[in-house]
Amino acid sequence: MGVDADRNIFWEGQTYKVKFPLVSRSGRIRKLLLEAKDTKVSRINLIGLPGGSDASELAEKFCYGVNVEITISNVALLRCVARFIEMTEDISKKNLEIHTEEFFKDAVFPKISNSISILHRCEHYYRYLKKSILLAD
Repeated sequence: MGVDADRNIFWEGQTYKVKFPLVSRSGRIRKLLLEAKDTKVSRINLIGLPGGSDASELAEKFCYGVNVEITISNVALLRCVARFIEMTEDISKKNLEIHTEEFFKDAVFPKISNSISILHRCEHYYRYLKKSILLAD
């Protein structure tokens, strides 16, 4: 996919130049760019991200190859952002969503105390977690 270098993404209070690593890992950003391809839009707004600027910073670091440590404190947030901007295996191998799934499987689910800790942190992300099938009715 060709990326229009003259476009910016306005994401949680920050403006980012459109660059390949971000587009190659995010299905949602890719779709927004394709929808705006034939218009004179110079800025694409990505609003409503769960976790706000903290989440956008972690996702951006991940996209650009910076090591993002997944912990009990941030795994729910990272899972939400991965689902929100569509950082799935369908878009790119070893994307953020699979990293969070592996962390849940290896570090959270085997220990009830870790599972409870995650649930306490999920209050702010409830509707996104529910959509990503981490929580059920």
